[in-house]
Amino acid sequence: MMDLGSVNERVISKATKEGVSAVESFSVSWRSKSAYIEDSRPNFAIEDEQSGMGVKVALGKKVGFASSSLQKDEDALAALDAAIKIAKLSPEDTHFESFPPIKEVTGSVEGVYDGTIPESSSVDLMDRAMIVVESATATKDMEVPKGMIRAQDYEFRISNSTGLENGHRGTLLFLSFSSKIAEGGKSGEGIEKVYSTQLKGIDFESIGEKISSRAINTINATAFKGKLEAPVIIANSELGQMLLSSVAFAVSGEHVNKKRSPWADKIGSKMFSESLNIKDDPLLPGGMQSAPIDDEGTPAVRKTLVEKGVLKQFIYDHYNAQIAEQEGGNGFRRGVGTIEKSHFIPASCSVSNLTIPPGSKGLDEMISELDKGIYVEKFAAPEVNQFSGAFGLEVRNAALIEKGEIREYVKFALLTGNLYEGLGKVLMIGNDSAIGGPWMVSSPGAAYCPSVAFDGFQLVGQE
Repeated sequence: MMDLGSVNERVISKATKEGVSAVESFSVSWRSKSAYIEDSRPNFAIEDEQSGMGVKVALGKKVGFASSSLQKDEDALAALDAAIKIAKLSPEDTHFESFPPIKEVTGSVEGVYDGTIPESSSVDLMDRAMIVVESATATKDMEVPKGMIRAQDYEFRISNSTGLENGHRGTLLFLSFSSKIAEGGKSGEGIEKVYSTQLKGIDFESIGEKISSRAINTINATAFKGKLEAPVIIANSELGQMLLSSVAFAVSGEHVNKKRSPWADKIGSKMFSESLNIKDDPLLPGGMQSAPIDDEGTPAVRKTLVEKGVLKQFIYDHYNAQIAEQEGGNGFRRGVGTIEKSHFIPASCSVSNLTIPPGSKGLDEMISELDKGIYVEKFAAPEVNQFSGAFGLEVRNAALIEKGEIREYVKFALLTGNLYEGLGKVLMIGNDSAIGGPWMVSSPGAAYCPSVAFDGFQLVGQE
């Protein structure tokens, strides 16, 4: 891949000669291999290699940003010229002070680079994709309408005019498969997405079995009627996505500074259940957003956001940290499902790996302890109103619990409630931690949490 350090060096050198007050250069290279399935058959497999960069400059307090793909040496300097022109035309940003200074990087992270990914070809990925298909279609009349596997290895370098020079390399794996079965005028579907930094250890046969099982459960599900307010267990991956669309917003220093966060003035307040702890962990082994540094080159540090139900702190990128007089370390632009497009935007305030530590109960044990309840395994789109915490989510895979057992699978229903309030009504925390990736794979920030049982939510079906 391209020598990113020399690219940044040329940009910083020319910017200094141009008389800019400050400059930051983020360069990234990546190799991608992808395999696509359509109608249970191989569709196509592709491989490519790309590089890009984003340049941010300051002329006093006028700030400009521009990006470019890197195909030849002149592309980097052209991006610098564009950033300077934009800065000249921009209004002053009274909050801008500087880019991050040099700080010693003391943290380390494990499991974020898998050497089998750069060694694998798109044909190898297609072979693995077909394992998913064969596993799913072992069930009679089951189909896999769509499926894909994308594997990437990448490197980025970040430099600025304070003398900061840092970098990181990693690997990413993203899988998405759907299943469908039709029988007697009814149809059912199953969907599974997998985010990982590792290709080794992925059980492709199990993924096929999972989407097949979900399709069977939905085809056998009955339309839910009426309303049911009962304890609700939300599956780990779905809860993770709900947290990213709500809690990640509420703890952002940018939204706190702009008075948009509903938690802006709540530091030190007992807001949630005593059993609830939430952390931001950029050093999580194998974490999708894990690295010793953030995308601005600031050393990564674990942060306790909520401890025993008490709100402890927020997270900040360098810009918002200066405004709030806090420590930075959460300036990100890398997506968790793909590194592409990461150079298109400057770093912004984002969680890295938002985590809820696991509890002691397995999912089966949690279900067994409910006399009456609901288990939601899959939503259509698990998004929460970031300002209020309210939600009304269509369930794709859900089951009713009676006397400690799953009795009936249901469909055509909404789960409604308020997640911010629900975090104060936690009944049980499972031990089955898993990732809940963002709705957009190019967005930064991942969530790792177990399945959690809440009180105060309602399942609403047809009248």
